[in-house]
Amino acid sequence: MIAGIYLALTRPFKIGNMITVFGNSGKVYDIGLLNCDFLMKNGDIVRAPSFIIVDNADSNIAYEKQSGK
Repeated sequence: MIAGIYLALTRPFKIGNMITVFGNSGKVYDIGLLNCDFLMKNGDIVRAPSFIIVDNADSNIAYEKQSGK
């Protein structure tokens, strides 16, 4: 849960951002205290524990900034 709070406070990405985690790309669908959900390009929703995202943020996560609207 601490990782989820960290994500909520630092907001390294937001809902709607395209993000790559461990080589799999998807759109951030939901950010929770325990998990983050991603909508993958094939339509699947994948749930990743928040602590994995925080623990591996430096080397395994990249995101594309959305064009400003």
